[in-house]
Formats: sequence, structure tokens, C-alpha cells
Amino acid sequence: MKRNIYILFFSILCLIRLIHADGNLGQSGLNFLQIPVEPRGSAVGGAAVSVSDGAAAIYWNPAGMLIDSKFDFNFSQTNWFFDTKLSYIGAVYQMGSNNAFGVSFTSFYMDDMEITTVFEPDGTNQFYSSGDMAGGLSYARRMTDRFSFGITAKYAYEYIWNESTGQLAIDIGSVYKTDFLNLRLGMVIRNIGAKIDSLNGEDVNDRINEELARNQEDNPRIERLTPGIRLPQVFQMGIAFEPIAHLTTLIDIVVPADNEESLIIGGEYSFSDLASIRAAYIINNDVTRFSLGGGININISGFSSSVSYAFTGNRYLTNVHQFGINFRL
Repeated sequence: MKRNIYILFFSILCLIRLIHADGNLGQSGLNFLQIPVEPRGSAVGGAAVSVSDGAAAIYWNPAGMLIDSKFDFNFSQTNWFFDTKLSYIGAVYQMGSNNAFGVSFTSFYMDDMEITTVFEPDGTNQFYSSGDMAGGLSYARRMTDRFSFGITAKYAYEYIWNESTGQLAIDIGSVYKTDFLNLRLGMVIRNIGAKIDSLNGEDVNDRINEELARNQEDNPRIERLTPGIRLPQVFQMGIAFEPIAHLTTLIDIVVPADNEESLIIGGEYSFSDLASIRAAYIINNDVTRFSLGGGININISGFSSSVSYAFTGNRYLTNVHQFGINFRL
């Protein structure tokens, strides 16, 4: 059994390398969908597809939503680059021992910005807003005592000034567990969907009408105003195992459709279920170098909660701080 798991794992890695095509760098939209939404997974560099559970698993791997408790709630706040922020709310309801349902909402936003023009470069006293949102419904099922499957259907929406666009997307994941060193194998594909329509709104429509009025055949300006943009699809696979008591070692490979592959090596050490420390090192990532964090658990007569923090160190941009709280009944 152990040998078969290792063969499967490394065969998939080789297959990923063969089928992954370069040349799509930076050619995706709605990229807020790739921002990690909760601190436990962020603290281990995103190597969470095999260990995430409850409401946090809606983002990392919906197959992990299955828990021993009846209800799980997660709220997280991320201070992202350039004074932007991301908020996440997720909830999971366990129906029986083999089924779980989840809902989630993500908002990526920033302060309003003042409109400037060529003739009024210092500002017009008018302001515009921009941001992104996503809402999803998730389902997970325990197929056997070792294998679980999960799926999320979500709608992502982006807006800036008078323009907006949106698209449906699907996440599909699985988790397989063994008795050998508590080994777990997780796989997920995020953001499966059709191309995104270009931003629609009165400003873009006015420009298109101006170009149509030229009566120019194969007008390249119209094509540039109405590009089809692919979703930021990501394939991720990881393993988790416990070489010694209370220490979980994580190894994940991340294959985005618009960038190169990266490898994450991380770990989590728990102190008798009272607290945890986490850290990871990310290989072949353009921006992120390492991450670390921790959490404190509080358990009172059937009610448990945890508070977590993650710090992500980056090469060229500002470092990222993330906070989260989790409730479980």
C-alpha cells in the first residue's frame, strides 16, 4: 500500500510537468482567487490541501470539510499589498458522519480613489471604487473510511468604477488517508471555468461604439477592448505525515496555469492541542520566500475556538499579516 501511494504521487508529479505549458505568464484575471484566505494554511506556505479541515477547507480543498463536530465557522482578515484587504467568512454544517455542506464569502477591497484627468491631474473631487467578491456553495462526502471527495461552485465578481464582470468557477478536491505515519494525500483543482468576459460598462461600451463608427474591417482596437481572459486555474497536490508525535510535515507542489510550478515544504507542531507553531519555505516562487505563524486553542464543554496568525515574507513587496478566528460546536 505504501509503495503504491508513493508511485502514484510521483507519477502525477511527472505528468504535471509534461502537460503544463509555459507561455501563459500573467494571462489570467480575477487573481484575488489565488490569495490565501485563512492563516493556518498561509502559515505553512499554502501547503494545506492534505490537512485543512472545516470551514477553512472550503478554500484549500473542499474534501477536507468533513469534521467530527456539527458546525464550524471561520472568519479571517488579510492585510494584502498596497493597502488592500481581503476578508473571508466560511461555515460548514456536518450532516451525519459522511456528508458536509459549506458556504463561503470572500471580499477583496481597497479605499476609494479620486478621479484625475489630463486637465485636472490633482483631482476632480470625484471618487471611484474597485474590488472583487466571491460567494460559494460546497459539498463534501466521505466515500470510504479513507477517501473523501469535495466540490465547490462559486461565482466571482470584479468591479472598477462603472465597469464590472463575473464568472462561475468550480473547485474539486480529494483526500486519501492511511495508517502509516498518519500519511494523508490531498489533491485539488481550483477555479475551473470558462474564460471571463471583458469588463462591461458604459465607459467601455462608449469606446467600442466609437471604434465601430470607424467602419474599419478587423479593427484591432475592438479586440483589445473585448479580450477573453482565463480564470487563474491552479492544480495543487500535497502529502502530510507525522514522523514524530505532534509534528506534521507537509510537502506540496503548486501548478498554476499562469505561472511556473512551486514547491512548498512546511510543518506544524502542536503542544498538547493547546497551541501550535507553523512555518514553511517556498521554492521557485517569484514573490514569497517563507511563512510562519501559530495558533491558540480554547476548548470549553463542547465548544472550541482557535485564534491564528500568519506572517508571509516577500522579496519585493510588503510582508503580509493575516489574522483568523475559528468556532466549532
